[in-house]
Amino acid sequence: MTEPEVSPRVAAEIVEDLSRPGVPQPLRLTEGETKALRLIADGLTYSDVARRLYVSETTIDNHARNTQQKAQMFRDWPA
Repeated sequence: MTEPEVSPRVAAEIVEDLSRPGVPQPLRLTEGETKALRLIADGLTYSDVARRLYVSETTIDNHARNTQQKAQMFRDWPA
């Protein structure tokens, strides 16, 4: 993995921000992204999350990157 892992605090903030009513459809979290970030927010490592969800660590890394991009786009989204 080339990027640093998302911290539990940041993961929790992303889930909270992008789970609110009114979040535009393109920025909503997928089921997989939500599950992964909630486990990261609980303090699990990407490896632990991957094992728990029966997916690869690359998948968890992709979920984390995608959600970080969505969070940035949400902050930049016109009100």
